Amino acid sequence: MGFECFVFDEFGIDDWQRKIIDKIVSKIFKTDSFCQILKSKKIKNVEFSLVLLEDKPAKKINNNFRHKNKIPDILSFPFKEKESDKTILGDIIITPHQLGKNYKDAIEGYQKLLIHGLLHLLDFDHIKNSDFKKMYSWEKTIFQELNN
Repeated sequence: MGFECFVFDEFGIDDWQRKIIDKIVSKIFKTDSFCQILKSKKIKNVEFSLVLLEDKPAKKINNNFRHKNKIPDILSFPFKEKESDKTILGDIIITPHQLGKNYKDAIEGYQKLLIHGLLHLLDFDHIKNSDFKKMYSWEKTIFQELNN
C-alpha cells in the first residue's frame, strides 16, 4: 500500500509540526487496522490533500458547505476518483489554532484529527448511532495502534 499526502499550509505551522504530521500520516498507513480498511475497499494506493487553514477561512468553508457558522477543527471532502493504479481520496482541512484549543497535546490532536478525517474520506460517517459506533471503534483501534 502506498500513499501520497500533499500538505498545503495556509496557517504557517513550524517545522516540528510539519514533521509530526508527516510521521503520523506515515504511521496511520502502516497500522494493521487502516490497511484492513483499505484492503476491504480494494484500495491499494492513495493520494489526498491536507490543508492547514486559519480560523476565518475554515469557518467560511464550514458555513458554505455544512451550513454551520462556526470554526471547525477538521473538515473532510471525499473525492474518490480512480486514476490508473491510485485512488484520490479527497481533502482534509485542519485548523491548527482550534487543534491547539481542543487538545493539550499537539501530537494527540493531529493523530485523532487525521484518523477521523481519513475515515471520512473512506466513507465512514457518524450521522446514525450505528455508524457513529462503527467509526468510533475504528478511530479508537487505529489510535491505539499508533501509540503502542
